[in-house]
Amino acid sequence: MLFDGVDLGLEPGVRACLVGRNGAGKSTLLRILAGQIEPDGGDRFLRPATRVVLLAQEPRITGATLLDYAVAGGAAAHEAEAALQTFDLDPARSAEGLSGGEGRRAALARALAEKPDVLLLDEPTNHLDIFAIETLEAELRASRCARPDRQPRPRLPGAHHPTLFLAGGPADLAAGQGVCRLPALGRQDRHRPGRDAP
Repeated sequence: MLFDGVDLGLEPGVRACLVGRNGAGKSTLLRILAGQIEPDGGDRFLRPATRVVLLAQEPRITGATLLDYAVAGGAAAHEAEAALQTFDLDPARSAEGLSGGEGRRAALARALAEKPDVLLLDEPTNHLDIFAIETLEAELRASRCARPDRQPRPRLPGAHHPTLFLAGGPADLAAGQGVCRLPALGRQDRHRPGRDAP
């Protein structure tokens, strides 16, 4: 079991950060918050019409062009195009053959263009250069969404605002009202080869 008795809530505009060792379950918790996997027990509650977007650690960039990829999540074409250009990417560029940094910038552009209420960032600065990190900082400062960032670099906003810490083992996390109650994680994530014994 990765977690037991987790009680987590996010209010509008809250910035929170999960920090923990490799294998502690940070990415799994973000996937539960995003609704991508179900916990064994407990409830995940979102206010009606709340839009949650998760930027995964290793995003898959698909589509013929970067613009095709950026609008696939539901963003308006003009918003997606502007977000890609903000991260110094050509919207007409092929989505194939991107470097790690280009792929990460495309994924960030897509996530921000979707105008989420809750933005979940899993190691958002992986593969980014200084320009891209500064661009990300500026975009996050201008964003209206709640942002639980996972292990941001010290200059990112999540490191300077109320922070949630997650170490390995049982955790009790709370910020604001009870938006998400997660007593235990899904079975498929309990045992990981090389990390947990079956």
